[in-house]
Amino acid sequence: MRWAKPTVTSVQMTGVLIGAVLAGYLGDRFGRKKIFFALMLLHSLSNFVAAFSVSWQMFGAVRFVLGLAIGGLTVVCYTFCIEVLPVRWRPILSVIPAWVLGTCMLAGAASLLQNWSHLHIVCGFMGLPTLLAWFIVPESIRWLSVHNRIDEAMGVLRKMAETNGKKVPQKARSVLEGIAKEEEELRVTNKQYTYLDLVKERKVATATVLVCFDWFAMSLIYYGISFGVASFSGNFFVNLTILTALDAPMMLVSFWLVNRIGRRWTSVLYFVLACGAAVGCLVVELIGSADRGLMLNILCTSSKVMVSSGWCAIQTWGVELYPTVIRNLGYGAHNTAARVGGIVAPFLINLDDMKVVSYVVVAVLCFLVTMTTFVLPETKGKCLADSLKSSSSEAPKVKVDTGFKKVPNEICMDGGKDVEMNDILEVESQDVNSAPNAQDEIRKPPVDDDGETEKAGQTTNINNRLDRGVISEADTVVVRL
Repeated sequence: MRWAKPTVTSVQMTGVLIGAVLAGYLGDRFGRKKIFFALMLLHSLSNFVAAFSVSWQMFGAVRFVLGLAIGGLTVVCYTFCIEVLPVRWRPILSVIPAWVLGTCMLAGAASLLQNWSHLHIVCGFMGLPTLLAWFIVPESIRWLSVHNRIDEAMGVLRKMAETNGKKVPQKARSVLEGIAKEEEELRVTNKQYTYLDLVKERKVATATVLVCFDWFAMSLIYYGISFGVASFSGNFFVNLTILTALDAPMMLVSFWLVNRIGRRWTSVLYFVLACGAAVGCLVVELIGSADRGLMLNILCTSSKVMVSSGWCAIQTWGVELYPTVIRNLGYGAHNTAARVGGIVAPFLINLDDMKVVSYVVVAVLCFLVTMTTFVLPETKGKCLADSLKSSSSEAPKVKVDTGFKKVPNEICMDGGKDVEMNDILEVESQDVNSAPNAQDEIRKPPVDDDGETEKAGQTTNINNRLDRGVISEADTVVVRL
């Protein structure tokens, strides 16, 4: 029955794969909120049923359903959150140590309970309190806008503004209506977006193929080493806790780096280090030493932690490459590729019977992921696109005079439209300790090539979000596009 363990693992990862595929479509079709909470309910119920399995076949079938819920949640949850965050704070979603904390708690609970059935019951109860958030968490404003549900989107905006002690920008409704109108123009005969839209345009297709490969490779390495923790020297539960807990501090470093040096160079740094650690494992295994077990523990853990940290950067990077209308589909495709990696991981990375091959696989995959990062466009500081039309070319940054010395004078404009969703949600500001009082209107008369002042162009409302200091009124800026 040695085959039963990797088989059940692969069956569950197959469920995760299918869940990721379905959730990507369902989240874009029916909304992030409905699908998220439906999957949370399925997750808890599956754990309760698994606890009372009477055979390994039943256990495997229930774990498949549990995998469906997990795969779907990993897709919907991330895109749900990223669509309401400013540019600077998007990467924080990848470094919140929720997965790390959960795995550490799982290791502790398994050590205390020593009973798989009781462990499933505990996991089932852990998910139930999340369902209460249904009455608090709103639907994604971006999703509501592209589906022409403007009144609901405005309701969410008013609630957000009230909670944060702000005022809704005067032209917020026109922004949302403009996005809805643009999306309607792109839809032919009520066309619904599918996974085929991820490969129709060359730019989007290239990003899809490369990022999907990256996720496949990262998942294969991550789960391959994690599944092999039982082969480490020392106590299993201690090794599992250490292997997981080290992700947390490195994720914080990743959050700092992606905003400092960008998504590309953060990924390159981590995967070069991961490749070096894998090569180190290969050298130690071939040469051998008195401390071979300890050295392999350290190097394998280092490789896994570097891959996990690089994953944080690529996770943020990947979803930023897609417009809102297919972002959930893109993230679903990435997760699908990752689940394929998880399915084959127990067979390609086996730290019990094929260590040398495993280390070679890890090193080669890390090298290939590093190469793909030089093809993908950098997205640091860039605005999220909302439609395929606006994603076909980078939204230009328009220079304006805001009247504040330390506030960046660039705003995102969506392909010549009056305003873009990012103007409401994603315009960042910096320290304004000495900023003057906000003016109701700040106007800059455009100047032509001959130095003559032309007629004022389009008016754009932006809602300045300040890291320190508060400006309650949105500035009105007149710019020439």
